[in-house]
Amino acid sequence: MYMARLHKWAGALSPIFFYMHSMGMGYGYLALLSYIFLANALLGYINIDVIKNNNELLFKAWMIVHVAFSLIITILMFFHITMVFYYK
Repeated sequence: MYMARLHKWAGALSPIFFYMHSMGMGYGYLALLSYIFLANALLGYINIDVIKNNNELLFKAWMIVHVAFSLIITILMFFHITMVFYYK
């Protein structure tokens, strides 16, 4: 239960840290990373606990989209880190 609560708090506060890291949305893949990151954060805010719905189909669809966005964000994040170190 502790890890789930930590995950929710980290997700809730992550847009603040994202803003401190980069105040602009960027261009190209950075814009894509920014939009998907913020969409995933918004998706996390409207999870099943918040909307008080026990529909299993809705939960599965929400979870698939949330995890898919998280995977895309992770891939783009590693690409971003690679580009930063490659061009420095």
